[in-house]
Amino acid sequence: MPSVYRPLVNFVAKAMQAVLNLALLCLGIILVVFLGKETLHLATYCLRRSGE
Repeated sequence: MPSVYRPLVNFVAKAMQAVLNLALLCLGIILVVFLGKETLHLATYCLRRSGE
């Protein structure tokens, strides 16, 4: 590959890596939130059942 395209390739690679990192971060946050909600739901269900 000619050295003329090297900066463009590096820029595109870094941009794609940044987009992928942001997407994975968002996915991780969403999964943690839903896991927390499900855990709280299960805990309240178990506590209500044990109180009967």
